[in-house]
Amino acid sequence: MLTKTYGLAVERISTETRLRNFAAAKQKDTAGVLQHLDLQILGLQPLVTAALDTATAASGADERAKHADSLAIGGYSVPFFHKVVYSVVRKDGVDPARQKTFEEAGAEVSSAFQEYESKRLESEWLTSVKQYAPVIEHKELLKNAFAKTP
Repeated sequence: MLTKTYGLAVERISTETRLRNFAAAKQKDTAGVLQHLDLQILGLQPLVTAALDTATAASGADERAKHADSLAIGGYSVPFFHKVVYSVVRKDGVDPARQKTFEEAGAEVSSAFQEYESKRLESEWLTSVKQYAPVIEHKELLKNAFAKTP
C-alpha cells in the first residue's frame, strides 16, 4: 500500500512482525493481539508502531467497519484517526450472514447477563430498604408546604 499509494520505494520500507514482550504473550494468541508490527520508512521519522488486528465486524459496527464497507476486496483505506490512534483497514472478504458462534456471542451474552443481574440486585436491595425504613406520607403537611400564602 505504501509503495502504490504514496510512491515510496520498497528499499525505504523496513517492517518487522514480532510477539509483544509481556506476561500475556505466554497465553494462546487467538485474536492476534499479541502480534506487533514495527514499520520504519527510512528517511522519515518517527518510528511507526502498530498492532495487527484481524476482526470480523458487522457492517457499520464502528468507524473501521464503515471504512471497510467502502472498499473493494483486497483494498486498503487511507490512514484515519480512530479512538486514540491512526488506523489503516484492509478488506479481506465478506462473510455471508450466519448465526454467531458461542465464542463470538460470549461478550454480548456476558454483558446482557451482568445488566440483568445488576437490576435484580438493585430491586432486592430496594425491597429490603423499604421493609427496613418504610415511606410514610404526610399529605396534610405536603398540602400546607406548597399552599399559597394570603
